[in-house]
Amino acid sequence: MGNIHRISKQLSQKMSIVDTKVTFNGCRILLGSTDPSVAARSGRLFPGFLDVVDGRASIVNLQDLYGAHFDILAKIENGDSLLA
Repeated sequence: MGNIHRISKQLSQKMSIVDTKVTFNGCRILLGSTDPSVAARSGRLFPGFLDVVDGRASIVNLQDLYGAHFDILAKIENGDSLLA
């Protein structure tokens, strides 16, 4: 896998880790930040953010529309029924 970075030294700053109360594929999602207020706010807002991202992922993209359009044109040119 690409773009995996490991921290080779100890962090000098303390990290605040917050449970988002969201599980994904059986794993709890935790968020961390060096600022405790940012971590708390992010943990509160993360479930809503995840819902928005999930909703956008189910939207049909333009490539799907082009593919369906050209499939319909090919059926019309071949004389096939559009309802079958």
